[in-house]
Amino acid sequence: ILCGLGMAILFMCQLDSLYTRTPKRHRGICIGISFAGGGVGAAVLAPLLTASAAARELPLTMIIFAVFVAAYLGCVFMLLVLINKFGVFFIDVALPVPASPKASTTVASRGSRLWHKCAQNDVVYWFSDPIYALLFAALFVYLFGFSVPITHLPQFAQDQGLDPSEAAALMSIFGVVNAVGRIAFAHLGDLTGGAYFRVFMGTILTNGLVILALPLCRASWSFLAFAMVCGLVAGGRAGLLSLVCCELFGQQRASRAYALLMLAFMLSQTLGSPVVGYIYD
Repeated sequence: ILCGLGMAILFMCQLDSLYTRTPKRHRGICIGISFAGGGVGAAVLAPLLTASAAARELPLTMIIFAVFVAAYLGCVFMLLVLINKFGVFFIDVALPVPASPKASTTVASRGSRLWHKCAQNDVVYWFSDPIYALLFAALFVYLFGFSVPITHLPQFAQDQGLDPSEAAALMSIFGVVNAVGRIAFAHLGDLTGGAYFRVFMGTILTNGLVILALPLCRASWSFLAFAMVCGLVAGGRAGLLSLVCCELFGQQRASRAYALLMLAFMLSQTLGSPVVGYIYD
């Protein structure tokens, strides 16, 4: 819990710095490179941790990893402090911001304490926006199935006759192309003049079609193709989502919108893999 809380705080600080410290025409490539670290970590750290656990036992491996993460987070924190102190601000043209419900005279005139408290709630304020509510619902449905290949792909590949080492390598390949996809599709959004939402919808559609093809995979080459294509477009979705928030809700509100969308990740990915695994068993 503490680890997840710390990572979330650091991530949101990083995201807000990227929104305000990068020019709009290059924001996609900057955020894509930043987000690519997750794919690189999946490709590099997973085999290293496995080899270390086999050589040094798991408890010592976790201690070494914890020290490494602490040093890494300390360096990132100091870098963020330096960026916020000496960096240059880039302010986009402000989008119309609706009046805050906290100052709404309509709410006050109703005289309902319950309504007043709901209007002051930031979550209710965001979900009263139909565009935001629809985006949240779409992500929930999408992520319910997206987490399945990541969780069950190695076991499914072994069930189809692949060697355990080949099945494990699929996730490393997924991680590498995922990092490439985060950079490539985010930069594609820059090249289209900031049409991040259109590129984002293309990655979602392609990812859904690829997952539909997963039951057809039998040979090792088909699983390799699945890992590469799925990892590429999934990386594009990860790199573009924060840019979509910036496009739809404005630079100043993007980090808050993105933070609340993480509820869709939490709910759908918590339920998706166990439900599908139970059905498969």
